[in-house]
Amino acid sequence: RARLGTSVLVAPLHVPFQLAKALASLDAASGGRVVAGFGTGWSHDEYAAASVRPFAERGAALDELIGVCRAVWGPDPVVYDGEVTKIASAVVGPKPARPIPILLAAGASGRARRRLVDHADGWLPTGMGAEAVAEQWRRLRELAAERGRTEPIRTVLRVNTRYSAANYEGSDRRPFQGGVDQIVEDLVAHAEIGLDEILVDLQSTTRDAEELKDVAAQVYEKARAAGV
Repeated sequence: RARLGTSVLVAPLHVPFQLAKALASLDAASGGRVVAGFGTGWSHDEYAAASVRPFAERGAALDELIGVCRAVWGPDPVVYDGEVTKIASAVVGPKPARPIPILLAAGASGRARRRLVDHADGWLPTGMGAEAVAEQWRRLRELAAERGRTEPIRTVLRVNTRYSAANYEGSDRRPFQGGVDQIVEDLVAHAEIGLDEILVDLQSTTRDAEELKDVAAQVYEKARAAGV
């Protein structure tokens, strides 16, 4: 039942046709459980090492990759004529078990929001603070209405916690930094935005698997008690 997703895969670092085929194969093998979470990334070094497209072309590269995925995952014969990828007319398999949802980590730029509204199934925000996320979500919904989108935008909030055994007392506390009570308090605030899912990552500062399980159980119990 577990879904197999990426949060996020820096898609422009990959050859579009090969990535589309790999995701389709995984979805077919898993019985339709893949979620494709894509982003453009931020590292110039990674783009230089991957040698697929220059960093300056990352937006255009993501546009093309989404187009290639939709074509490869769709019916045969597959035809695509892009800047990098050209498929004349081909039978491409295996096909995914069902249409693979594409979620984008669109930031604050207008172009990224338009790409999401026009070409993606959902949005992958990060837990940057409830007010900031709520404002971005409002802008996305307004843009969707302006551009005539009728399909709902699926939302999965990623929360990168900075857990500590004691509460963080500094005035510079960031969202989801500190003890379990502080993390749950921030979860409650973000849950009130009305997003579909919250993905909580507790791994970065826990010592080992045993502490991770213990902290996860505490967060789960207190979040459920708080109505999340």
